[in-house]
Amino acid sequence: MKKVFIFCICMSYAFVQAQNFDYHPADWPLLNDVDFKFKSTVKEVESTTYSMNEKEEKTEAWQKDVLVFKNNLIHKWTQEDLQFKQNFTQVYTYMDGDVPKFKSREIFDAKNQLIDQANYIYDKEHEDLITEIQVKEFATHLTDAPPLEYKVDVVLDKNGQRQKDIYYSPTGKLKNEIRLTYYPNGLVASKQRYDRENNWVMTDSIVYGPMMRKTKDIIVYPNQNPEEEPVLVSMEYTYAKNGLIEEFKLQETEMEFVYKLDEKGNWIERRSYMLEKGARKPYQLIERKITYAK
Repeated sequence: MKKVFIFCICMSYAFVQAQNFDYHPADWPLLNDVDFKFKSTVKEVESTTYSMNEKEEKTEAWQKDVLVFKNNLIHKWTQEDLQFKQNFTQVYTYMDGDVPKFKSREIFDAKNQLIDQANYIYDKEHEDLITEIQVKEFATHLTDAPPLEYKVDVVLDKNGQRQKDIYYSPTGKLKNEIRLTYYPNGLVASKQRYDRENNWVMTDSIVYGPMMRKTKDIIVYPNQNPEEEPVLVSMEYTYAKNGLIEEFKLQETEMEFVYKLDEKGNWIERRSYMLEKGARKPYQLIERKITYAK
């Protein structure tokens, strides 16, 4: 049950922490998931996630998120965990030019203290491709402590396709590495993570269906017992005709989603139901208030 709820929260904008560890924008759910694809020009989106009782009434509020857009580009994302009373805000800045390119991403805590900053360096030949990410982490509990500075080298092939991300520690030593493989059509097939000793840590493989939509995500990582087979976690997605996720399966757990759309065609309410032994149990409600640009 807990794993499923974590997934649903993720789909309701609470993927901030996970996104923190992926510094390359191409890996951010914010730029890839169907839930963040809006029709018409959006100015602000406020989302609140609730539990649902058996009567399909909303009960306990878990999560509140506010996304602020300018010219259809995300500029600010505030996450409020209503259970643990934790707040995080991500602020995005862009370089000047006709093609939008991230200049930096900054993360602030509930006291509006900067805790993480990433600056993006682009390739001179392929001007829209990132080749280096400069990261600073701030220890806000230590008043005079300097930030920890490290970098991520993004390795491109001769055609400008991203091949690997190499993470270095503040001392310049190798920290970990992400290696990517691709399908012939250019879509990412897998991301393999290795530690500084070149030990395999995890593989995330993606399967696509019609319209290049992700239909399966398979995550494999080593078992704590080295004598046993690696652990495999499979997630499957089924889409409605309008492109929204209609059904989701995590291992043996199945969920179904029902949406309410506004006049623009964006969803403003989503109810999720757990499917167990033929029964359909109300689980979660997400309400979204969308403000459109004039």
